[in-house]
Amino acid sequence: MKRQRFLALAVILLAFTLIPAACSNDNDDFVPETLTYSGTKSGTAYTLTITQARYVAKAGDAYVLKITESGTTETSNGTVVSFSGNTFTLKPSNNGSSTFTTEVNGTAITAITGSIAIQGSSATVEGPGSFSESSDTAPAVSGVTVIPSIVSVAKGGTRSFSASVSGTGSPAQTVTWTVTGGVAGTIISTSGVLVVDAGETASTLTVQATSTVDTGKSGTAAVTVTETSTDQVYELHLDNSAINNYAIEARLTATQWANVTSPNSWDQVLRGVSQTVYTKVKDDFDFIFFILNSQNENNAVVNQLGFYGINMGVSNDIQGLGLNIYSNASSFGSGGKLKSIMFFPDYSGIKWGPALHEIAHNWAAFVCPTFDLIGDPCYAHWGVSNAGGQLGGFKYIREVSAPGTSPMEYQASMDDERNLDGSFVSGGFGEIANGGNGVPYSDIELYLMGMLSAQELRDENFRLDIYTGCDYDPSKFLVNEYGEHFIGYFSATGITSYTIDQLIALNGERVPDYSTSQKDFNVLTVILSDGNDTTSSSRHSDIVENVKWFAGESSISGFYNFNEATQGKGSLVVDGIQSSRK
Repeated sequence: MKRQRFLALAVILLAFTLIPAACSNDNDDFVPETLTYSGTKSGTAYTLTITQARYVAKAGDAYVLKITESGTTETSNGTVVSFSGNTFTLKPSNNGSSTFTTEVNGTAITAITGSIAIQGSSATVEGPGSFSESSDTAPAVSGVTVIPSIVSVAKGGTRSFSASVSGTGSPAQTVTWTVTGGVAGTIISTSGVLVVDAGETASTLTVQATSTVDTGKSGTAAVTVTETSTDQVYELHLDNSAINNYAIEARLTATQWANVTSPNSWDQVLRGVSQTVYTKVKDDFDFIFFILNSQNENNAVVNQLGFYGINMGVSNDIQGLGLNIYSNASSFGSGGKLKSIMFFPDYSGIKWGPALHEIAHNWAAFVCPTFDLIGDPCYAHWGVSNAGGQLGGFKYIREVSAPGTSPMEYQASMDDERNLDGSFVSGGFGEIANGGNGVPYSDIELYLMGMLSAQELRDENFRLDIYTGCDYDPSKFLVNEYGEHFIGYFSATGITSYTIDQLIALNGERVPDYSTSQKDFNVLTVILSDGNDTTSSSRHSDIVENVKWFAGESSISGFYNFNEATQGKGSLVVDGIQSSRK
């Protein structure tokens, strides 16, 4: 798995000058209070009201805001970065949206609600809050720039565009995309991915991005349509006896192979192969596994790409995950069913991992802010928390320093076996992963996947504890002949805790819920082979056996296939290719 966050989001520091009207640090009998803060941003005045608050906010506190603007609700999660005098600096993680970076901004806002988890010396209290706009000042858009502005795209090819909205008052960067001048099959997605139809007859196209703040302001790009390059024609084989009904083989040219093993172009190759695949099969599949048919000697390909596995989201139609509802399925050739594609540059990743991890990213972890061992955001992973699943976190924790110490020192582990002094025998955990396919999904992961109900988490008194203000001491690493090893010691200045109902309050109910959620998924496996590698066919049977095992056709002691990892509630169908052929 890629150590760097492969869902990179823009992070903007927003400074609000807030003047407290009332506050209390009383730790005796709790009396509900109302805290009111006023502030300005980009020339617009706002008022924040927090009820049921008990402690003064400070660095590391989490906040969640839901902003309804022009009828569309967006969610912003983040933390209080600093608190000096009457000035709060908030750092949003922009949970679930890479474009929602403007926060409270503009006169079209109809409702803003949320909460701030306010940390105290001995407790965490959350209270509902609301923002109200008290000024008519609004951002003004002066122009929209499309990047790139001039480009050539081959018939049957794709190209991604971005847009920059300029103006005063920090206008929202959101735009709507259109393409004109081409045939009906030439389209552009809501995220700016242009797909030129293989039968396009026009020589030029116009891509336009229109500001959602001011629809009278837009920018354009000129697209020259060229003939299809041989590097964009993919050779598919659906009748290989060794993989019949379990996989499609794509035999790549030398240039295509170089591109798919490059960190700068692998995604474009997968998109192109996917588009070609859908000319041969029906839109029957939820996921596509792209598996590189390579010997991967000394992890050469993995090291070059920088990951053992990666998930590229294609669409989401589930509410309550902390993700937006979106679909880019058409840019991959799907009519709308495809949820994601996953790329494994070493085929052993299906059996040993990170296959379970990558599938989990279709649903998690986006429901609240999470942080790593140095206190930075840990987007899409559980970070330093008690989630203890495929996407990181731990199951067990003990306090090392005396109660009341700040920061508090802890030791955490995925295994509860103890030494005589109370320390963990196998201390340690992963911020973003835990042991490949050797770890099943945790309860919060199963809830988000639709495999457990909210009531089941209530019945077990579930709480998700997110540790904030974290750091670690390298001197406490275990050192042996194999190197240095993190054995679970870290410090934290605070803990933000969520019950399942508090997570639901922040993100909404999961829709569909457990009773009607999809639990059985169709998987299409595409084997990517180097057309010049004469040994590639020798690995076909191993790849297929790995896929069959992962779908639950057999078991391996100490490792979990998908069915086992979901407590027998989920299944993968991997053998439907021939019945799905067009």
